Amino acid sequence: MESTNVLEFPDVSKDYISDLKYIPEINTVIVTSWDGSLSMYKIIPSNGSYNITLDKQYNVGFSILSCCYSQDGIYIGGVQGELTFLNFQTETFQLIDDNKATSGIIRITPYYHDFIAGSWDSTLQVIDHIDHSIKSFKAIEDAKILSMDCTNEHLVVSTTGNKIKLYKLPLNSMNNGTLIDSVLKYQTRDIKLIPDGSGYVIGSIDGRVAVEYFDDPSRQFAFRCHRKKLSDVQFVYPVNSLLFKPSSDILFTGGADGCVSCWSLKGRRKLKQYNKIDEKSVVKMAGGDGILFVAASDDSFKTNAIITQDIELQPSSVYLIVLDTN
Repeated sequence: MESTNVLEFPDVSKDYISDLKYIPEINTVIVTSWDGSLSMYKIIPSNGSYNITLDKQYNVGFSILSCCYSQDGIYIGGVQGELTFLNFQTETFQLIDDNKATSGIIRITPYYHDFIAGSWDSTLQVIDHIDHSIKSFKAIEDAKILSMDCTNEHLVVSTTGNKIKLYKLPLNSMNNGTLIDSVLKYQTRDIKLIPDGSGYVIGSIDGRVAVEYFDDPSRQFAFRCHRKKLSDVQFVYPVNSLLFKPSSDILFTGGADGCVSCWSLKGRRKLKQYNKIDEKSVVKMAGGDGILFVAASDDSFKTNAIITQDIELQPSSVYLIVLDTN
């Protein structure tokens, strides 16, 4: 296998990276962190490679969990339920009116021209893209939202208790969705809809990925990944991040072992195991045709029995991987 071209981002926040978004139409990657920073990097092709430069950086004044790009700005979700909008024209922050969240905004996703925000307190909110206010909201009872993904037709939400909530959109007060049990035994770290709309994939802390289909449950399957086998023991690493190659069934998985793997859902097989990217955990991925962005952070605090204020973590990193075209 030919060596992969890997480029490291400059001036990355040292704190835990909470979100990573690639906006191909403006050649920009957005990186957010628990230290409250939002960084925008320009990604410019150059002589078969790429130049990566820090374009703009903001500090919102609270720990960030999630972000989502809009043509006129960026929606930002905070650990304490903060929901704000960064206006590109004025470069000011605007609080979202009628925000109902009281704890972490774990994910913000585009939905037609609007956006859906999900939070740890089980709240789902639709944000109006025109006046940046909440136009509708729902609450999932007796569950904490862990991850979610959305297209114009479906919203899929993973929650505590090994549950999955499926909604056919639009999301309104009459839409209660469908609650099902996850096929995975252990807690979900990420969930993604399959690009053709046929189903979704979920990754869990026990190094497994499950593939579920809406209309044909007989097609569902699961596979193991991100494991290290020694002579007398096998180490199992959480699957922290899932990403589909645009408009395809090609799935990337990022694990706490610092590795990225590439899979074909149609062929039900691994296509490639990339060289270990970092000693830290792969926590977020983003990408497009021919390129993959990987954020690595020290998430060892998640397995510590006691978390203290003076815990020292390794500084975070972000990488660009130029994918093989064959």
